[in-house]
Amino acid sequence: MFEYFDTNGDEKVDSSEFLCAMAFLSNSNLDEKSELIFDLYDFDGSKYISRDELVVLMTNSMTALNNMNKQKPPTIPEIENKVDEFFEKSDTNHDNKITLKEFKTYVKTDPQILQILFANDIAKREDLGKNLGNGDLPVYDSDLE
Repeated sequence: MFEYFDTNGDEKVDSSEFLCAMAFLSNSNLDEKSELIFDLYDFDGSKYISRDELVVLMTNSMTALNNMNKQKPPTIPEIENKVDEFFEKSDTNHDNKITLKEFKTYVKTDPQILQILFANDIAKREDLGKNLGNGDLPVYDSDLE
């Protein structure tokens, strides 16, 4: 993930590289943002997000979003509940690891996450693809792959 930010390969991320990365993030679709976040929190490079890695991701994400919305930081039980829910709904093969595909599917189908992303202009409805329904947010179905 560091290589996305360190564009000149000097093992440092300077302010212009950081601003370029932020510009990329702001102009990318939800799949690209999800992939970047996944890679950022796959600390060991295993191509999976472990429970511990997801706790860090959720702590950072929930704290940042709460801060953006002028709310208190999440409590440890709130973070643990969200991590448990994430695993229950997205770990389709029950191997206690989240693949990139499982991660993207969950992000694009969890109504609570989508409402937060839309409310903060982090995602757009077009990111979900063609809507063949009534325009409501999707209901999560763990059988979908």
